[in-house]
Amino acid sequence: MKPTRSSALQHIPGSDGLPVFGETFTFLSDPFGWSVNSHQRFGPVFRTNMFLEAGVIVRGADFAEPFLVDKEQVFSNERGWHAILGAFFGGGLMLRDFEVHRQHRRIMQVAFKHEALVGYVDIMRPILERAVDHVGSHAYPWVKQATLDAATAIFLGLESDEESRRVNQLFVEIMLAASAAFRWNVPGTVYGRGHRARRALGEWIRALVPRRRMSQGRDMLSILSTAVSEEGERFSDDEIVSHLVFLLMAAHDTTTSALTNLIMELGRRTEWQSKVREQSRAITELPLTKDTLARLTLHYDCFREVLRLYPPVRNIPRRTLRDMEIGGHKIPANTQVWLNVEAIQRDPAHFSHPDEFDPERFSDSRAEHKRHRFSWIPFGAGAHTCLGLQFSELQVKLLMHLFLLRYRWTAEAGPMSYVPFIKQKNDTPLTLTPN
Repeated sequence: MKPTRSSALQHIPGSDGLPVFGETFTFLSDPFGWSVNSHQRFGPVFRTNMFLEAGVIVRGADFAEPFLVDKEQVFSNERGWHAILGAFFGGGLMLRDFEVHRQHRRIMQVAFKHEALVGYVDIMRPILERAVDHVGSHAYPWVKQATLDAATAIFLGLESDEESRRVNQLFVEIMLAASAAFRWNVPGTVYGRGHRARRALGEWIRALVPRRRMSQGRDMLSILSTAVSEEGERFSDDEIVSHLVFLLMAAHDTTTSALTNLIMELGRRTEWQSKVREQSRAITELPLTKDTLARLTLHYDCFREVLRLYPPVRNIPRRTLRDMEIGGHKIPANTQVWLNVEAIQRDPAHFSHPDEFDPERFSDSRAEHKRHRFSWIPFGAGAHTCLGLQFSELQVKLLMHLFLLRYRWTAEAGPMSYVPFIKQKNDTPLTLTPN
């Protein structure tokens, strides 16, 4: 289908920007400032033109329900994400719609149930324990490597350091290509190397599937290779490959962003760092398990607050399948629509002092995140709610618990980078003091 032309959206307030490029460069220079300024000028629903296509931005929790719950099946998740992720992560759960999505989700749920999560904690615990022995001078590269090592072990069940290094390198090449500005599959380019790495990783995973179908392994590849829904549905080999490659991306890079920003905030607010550390010190049972991690409630509140302030997925895309209406504006079929998560989660109508780091807003006595059903949506909502939210919580709690017991630290504020996932531009330099 051809991209929506800006002429089809002229009845919606907004800006077309420059010829051809639209507002692409303005957006890339300051995504947050551009979004806030556009909202102030045009209202919570406005048109834009960027990345060679016209579209609509939606900023407001009151508009989120039809967008996320989508009872009328007006929005396509697959078509919304395709231009961004389709080349490397097509076939993943997030890039499927309606009944096909529900079928795949039914099968995949077994990989995120209690027993599976218990096994994942056991797999990643020694990996993250080793990681805190080698903290670098900057939080982001250290966290990125630690979470990638954990993800490849949990999802793929790697058996050797050589395998892990090989898969890690392939995955890094894929992610570099996925965020490349120039997206032509030419050999020798970043984008071309990414396609070659995607083929190699897919072939490597596919070769493992027959063996894993015969195993009783606790890694996700083994679980998905043998998973059967209550209706007797199973994944094909190709479907397993697509889901695993997507899950590696979804679980690794989003968690890296959240963890790095949590380290940044606790490094700037040492009073909260001390409170969270005291709760970690109260955990004396070893080894750490899923049940003991559940007692780290302050860690979870800090995690939720960081996800509110710095959602890794700042905008959720959908594409309209037929004409519909948002906020009194007619949206034509085949229009790219973006729900701005960051705007919703910093809305003073739902959160007091919304730009401040205040984990207590999630306490039972305040529960600000419950003022509106869709005011806190870093994991999405409705049928496409992220299946990995509990896994992400466990990984963040475990690494932060180990890090807090080993070090005290400070971190300086600095400008943020928003693409592909939000982090400080300087990779969050740390001043560490061993405990």
